[in-house]
Amino acid sequence: MVRVLVTGASGYLGLFVVEKLASSPTSPSIFATFNSHPPSHLPVGVTAMQMEVKEGASIEKCMSEAKPDVIVHCAAIAQPFRCEQDKEEASAINCPAKLADSFFSLSPNGLFIFISTDQVFGGEESMSTPSTLPQPINSYGATKRAFEEYLIEYSKKGKKVAILRCSLIIGEERVDRKPTFLNFLFSVVSKHASALKNRLVHSSHNEAAAVSASTVESEKVSFFSDQYRCPIYVDDITHVIAYLIETANSVESMGDPPILHLGGPDRLSRVEMAKIAADVVCDASLPPHTCTDEDKYSFIQSITQDEANLNVSTPKDISMDSSLAQAIVNRPFTPMRDVMRAAYSSWSSSWRE
Repeated sequence: MVRVLVTGASGYLGLFVVEKLASSPTSPSIFATFNSHPPSHLPVGVTAMQMEVKEGASIEKCMSEAKPDVIVHCAAIAQPFRCEQDKEEASAINCPAKLADSFFSLSPNGLFIFISTDQVFGGEESMSTPSTLPQPINSYGATKRAFEEYLIEYSKKGKKVAILRCSLIIGEERVDRKPTFLNFLFSVVSKHASALKNRLVHSSHNEAAAVSASTVESEKVSFFSDQYRCPIYVDDITHVIAYLIETANSVESMGDPPILHLGGPDRLSRVEMAKIAADVVCDASLPPHTCTDEDKYSFIQSITQDEANLNVSTPKDISMDSSLAQAIVNRPFTPMRDVMRAAYSSWSSSWRE
């Protein structure tokens, strides 16, 4: 039986990975690590382990107990502003050389799967491919790229490595309701939809009355018009991970260096993402044909990154070409609108309970 160690299992992606692997027909032995907060609602049979990614002694202890054949490394400081605030801490956690060294020393034939990011790119080139030269412009991207390079050196020595560069991860809400971009979107748009609905009720005496954007007072929310990404459904990521673990020789098909891009089929700005959310929420909340696109989108304040005066450098276009990954697993990735519909249904149900 394959033994899999998932780091960062108390995080959003990590817990989805654990659940996906636990539901596999091959049913590997799964060890889920956490730093300070144990993951909640782990599947039956999964072993939770405390591990400090930056501490060699903690890593060695986990390795000796779990004896993994595979590592899925999800643990990270993933907030760019936090990485800028403490670059030394970000480097220690996002580029854990000791973790790779300990793993390959214990399991020389094992597989190391690393969750990287689209922010290894500088944002100057649209639809980057795995062969596009990374040029990170912030500490988050730089620390992730540093660990990519470290693992690529192991790959050159014949070790099994899979580097998965993920775009903005989207999906259903977790039971712990940790904040995600979709949760933020749904919260904002639901308030706006309520305002539209209230106006509709007030004008219901006139069957021809439509909701007027000028009379709906929704708070404007700023979204970037010039930041592009390819949001990826969390289920698509976990499917790729499970496939790499379960399918012999799948890593070899990734090429050299062993990098896959995991981004959805849609290249979208934050403004376009907000519009899709408005479509989904309003379609589910309001009677058909009762508001125009102008009404639905009236809460959106379109701004550029330069206008926002961000305190951290953020790449503008980090859209990615994920055709290789989809070809390897023989499965198309999910459009954002479809993810939004499923996620909103889950989100709205949980908040009604």
